[in-house]
Order: sequence, then structure tokens, then C-alpha cells
Amino acid sequence: MDRLVVDADTGLPLALEHTNAPDPSRQGAAGFSYEAVTKTGWTDNMPDLPVNRRGPEDAAS
Repeated sequence: MDRLVVDADTGLPLALEHTNAPDPSRQGAAGFSYEAVTKTGWTDNMPDLPVNRRGPEDAAS
């Protein structure tokens, strides 16, 4: 189960939580992880993709 945590005042994302439990309130530390959002914003830059995620159009990069 994934859960997006959002700041209610600003609407900005704070974290993405991942758990294997059907009821997260009963889940211990095992099977739980999260990704904290440290910075948000717009950019015109292309992301630095891992080699296994690059498509034919990225071959020259």
C-alpha cells in the first residue's frame, strides 16, 4: 500500500510511504519504508535516468 503525505496548508507533498500491511496502523517497522520530499519545483532540465530506463531517444546522452 502506498500513501502520499501532503501538507494540508500548502498542498505540497511531504512524503511517500510504502507498506506491505493491509492495515498500516498495525504494521511494525518491518515492511515499511518512506521517501521524504526535500525539494519541489519546476525545471526545464531532463532528468539523469539510469541506464536501464533510457529509451532510444536518450542513446546519444
